[in-house]
Amino acid sequence: MRLRRAELMPTNVEWTVLRSRDVRPGEAGSGAPREVVCCGILGEGGISLIDFMGFLATGYQTGVLTLSTDDVHRSVYVHEGDVVWAASSSPDDRLGEFLLRRGKITREQLNTAVRRGGSRLGRACVECGFIAPHELWTMVQAQLTEIFDPILRTERGIWTFSRISSEALAESRI
Repeated sequence: MRLRRAELMPTNVEWTVLRSRDVRPGEAGSGAPREVVCCGILGEGGISLIDFMGFLATGYQTGVLTLSTDDVHRSVYVHEGDVVWAASSSPDDRLGEFLLRRGKITREQLNTAVRRGGSRLGRACVECGFIAPHELWTMVQAQLTEIFDPILRTERGIWTFSRISSEALAESRI
């Protein structure tokens, strides 16, 4: 959808929020898998993410809560109020780096798995015999916790909550 006419919504001086004035019925959000429905800032006067997570849980919401701090974006995927996945743009939060820090694989094994598996690093590590499937599952769960915990501890940043359909969530292999 192209923005033709918009109105400036009242906000804090650090924000600019525009709302389209000429959306036709059925046009809003068509074709878009995500729709930002809520956003805010962390800090004095901002809502706490723990409180917002409670709101998502009691409302059985499905979507993606993303926190942006400096150049790192961490996301929590929520399905009907329950956290089902977490992701991060930080290179330190990648599965390979996580497995290295935990002593589960060596740098050489990581390089081999990256060449072999591409985006499915965990599967490549299992297929190469570097880690057992059950151990990979345990490590992935620990990695998710390691991504999720800093989200809750962060005191400054910008957060957004985007709706995503249950079908889109399932298709993303989460």
